[in-house]
Amino acid sequence: MFQKLRHINLLQPRVITGVEVLVDSQSKHSFRYTRIKNYYGNITIKKATENSLDIDGLANEVGKNKTIPFSSNPPLSLVFTGKQVVIKEIKDYGDEDDNSRLLQKTLPGARLSDFYLQTFDSEQKVFTAVIKKSIVDDVLQELKEKGFYVQEVLLGPFAVLSFKEQIVKNKEIQLPTGKVSYQDAEISNISTDAIDMGENFQIGDDAIPFKSMLSFATAFNYFNPNLDITECSIDLVKKERGEIKFGVYQIALLRLFLVLVLFIGMTNFFLGKNYSVAYDSLQGSTAEQQNTYSLFQLRQQELVNRINLLSNTGVSSRGGLSFYADRIGSLIPQSIQLLEFKIVPIKKKVKKGERVELDPSKMRIKGVAPISMDLNEWVLKLDNEDWIGETVIINYSQTDREYPGIFDLEIKLNG
Repeated sequence: MFQKLRHINLLQPRVITGVEVLVDSQSKHSFRYTRIKNYYGNITIKKATENSLDIDGLANEVGKNKTIPFSSNPPLSLVFTGKQVVIKEIKDYGDEDDNSRLLQKTLPGARLSDFYLQTFDSEQKVFTAVIKKSIVDDVLQELKEKGFYVQEVLLGPFAVLSFKEQIVKNKEIQLPTGKVSYQDAEISNISTDAIDMGENFQIGDDAIPFKSMLSFATAFNYFNPNLDITECSIDLVKKERGEIKFGVYQIALLRLFLVLVLFIGMTNFFLGKNYSVAYDSLQGSTAEQQNTYSLFQLRQQELVNRINLLSNTGVSSRGGLSFYADRIGSLIPQSIQLLEFKIVPIKKKVKKGERVELDPSKMRIKGVAPISMDLNEWVLKLDNEDWIGETVIINYSQTDREYPGIFDLEIKLNG
């Protein structure tokens, strides 16, 4: 419906409740309402009633939603209809006619201080609508006590002129309080004769119920005002209009603040999460590098210890090793065969995790000798070497004379 309509002010309420205030001949009033929403140019009816309500019924039907935080009563746009609203066509209208003169032409003898006046300026004539201020002020005060804010007040059937194009196509529109007729695209007549039953008004694909027409038109006029309708100047409405704007600004700022807080919170969350992941990754990498470095230091120290050990034992000297091997090899009798020759042997068996301890002052030789006499002669030759301190036969065993015996020698080096 009305695809070309646009929400002019982004800070203007997007939901408005049009309320028809029906005033009877005894100045008693009741309400009918239609709530509409303007979502970027698309008008939709959110809620409506064709039944007459009292002020408590209206408050229950269209009051604030207590389940929504910071919500308030949706703003109202009022239209007063009924026996207390006087509608008149002014044919002899001139530029010199102000509100006082128009009121006199509508209600001779009436004072502007006692009545509210609204006009619709057609190209050839002027239509006026007049109502007592006391009636309007009482209703406004009653609504204010219920927490409602009134954005504008219209009188009579002028509200339906906010969609003039649709009315022109239909030639006339019937309302519960009368009808508006058109001829040659201009208003020809506004009748105030009450109509009990009427047809729904078709706008595009939507049908507006007969009794909801004025409340709908009043709400629609808020978003698409007819500039030919003069404002009904009411001080309380002007004040409440300013208050609702201030409230809208507050809500907009609060929503903006909440969005900013949410954005900052989400940003901090993701940054903190990424920082935590990066920190954990860095810690893991640092720990791994530290372990690698510690292992490197340990291996380096072990290497230094081994180099020092080899240096102290003389094993690293090619001359020392070859000297021991050459001398002992030259003294071995032909009858003796060596099975094992350890230069700088290990002091003791090494358990897992223990350091290797070498004995640089000794050598161990294992071999076979056919008879013990050959072994003894070789031991005597070794003892005569000045670099050997002592040669000790650790063991010699021969189970059968026909087979050579196995021996184990320990040579202690001098100095």
